[in-house]
Amino acid sequence: MRKLLGVAVLLAVQVACADVDSQDILTNAMYANLSITADGSGDSEAVAALRVGGANSTTYVELSDGDTLTAQAGDGEPDVMTEAELFEYHAYHAVLPTDDPALDYTISFVRTVDEGALGSILHLPDPFEMDEVSDEIPRSQDVPLNWTPADAGLDMTVVTSGTCVEAYSGEVPPADGAFDIPALVPLEGEETNSCEVTVTLRLIEEGSLDPHFGEGGQALGYQVRSVNFLSTPAVVEE
Repeated sequence: MRKLLGVAVLLAVQVACADVDSQDILTNAMYANLSITADGSGDSEAVAALRVGGANSTTYVELSDGDTLTAQAGDGEPDVMTEAELFEYHAYHAVLPTDDPALDYTISFVRTVDEGALGSILHLPDPFEMDEVSDEIPRSQDVPLNWTPADAGLDMTVVTSGTCVEAYSGEVPPADGAFDIPALVPLEGEETNSCEVTVTLRLIEEGSLDPHFGEGGQALGYQVRSVNFLSTPAVVEE
């Protein structure tokens, strides 16, 4: 896979947090964020982050000896997920050699202290293609996006990132195949500067979380596509 997209997203937003060893916590006291992500490269990335205290908690679970997270595509062999750690934040990931949307993707929490959670099933949405945009777009213009229409029953989000502009995020109708991002706003002091901006569309399909995670969680499949362009100062019409 060209990028470890799931881990990158999870590590991008950091707040003060703590950690706890999994040996001290039963599965029914954990909240799980599970995902499978494809970007059109032919691979997919499974990511798991476990927390204590529910959806808004910043206490992350670090796996102790005897506890393992695995990811599996269809009837393939389970891959042991490895840790991506930043301070007290702990996530686990594995890159799988397929992005077939027809497969079931399973993320299992295997333990001996209790039954664990072996039955979280995730699905990738059908892939879509995103058109390139102009190489340069001034900040006096909207940013037009076009993609192959996707399932209207799914959710789709758009986000932008760049060092000289304010970030934009929102929901877009996946079946429309077109959306104009409002003209980007420069950061203070960056009005006369240019920078590369990345626009990412994310198509989301909800899976099935193993109920042994007693605090709940999410099991989501993503198709992700991105384009880049140079954001230039606004053109002032005389």
